[in-house]
Amino acid sequence: MKKLTAMTILIFICVLASLACAIGEQENTGCDALSKIAGSIMSQRQMADDILEILKVQSEITDSEIVKSIVIRAYSKPRYSGSKYRERAIKAFKTEIYLECYHSINGG
Repeated sequence: MKKLTAMTILIFICVLASLACAIGEQENTGCDALSKIAGSIMSQRQMADDILEILKVQSEITDSEIVKSIVIRAYSKPRYSGSKYRERAIKAFKTEIYLECYHSINGG
């Protein structure tokens, strides 16, 4: 059952990644999409889903290096046991990815 959950979320992530690529730099909407993708991936990380399984499914669905790098970065962050701290980690990671995207688009 856990594998199905991870697969379902990765399908959702890949759809968002495609959307982000299609939208590009238009009004930073791409950054919004990447932030949501990052939140989904960090949620999986906080639930202790296996990175190898996540990467395997991700590679079967998309060859997006952006999504793969977000997976790697999320799994490089600590995993927390309390739900309050997990939510903070998810929000912080979403913000980190958004700001990085924003600055790369807007040059600052």
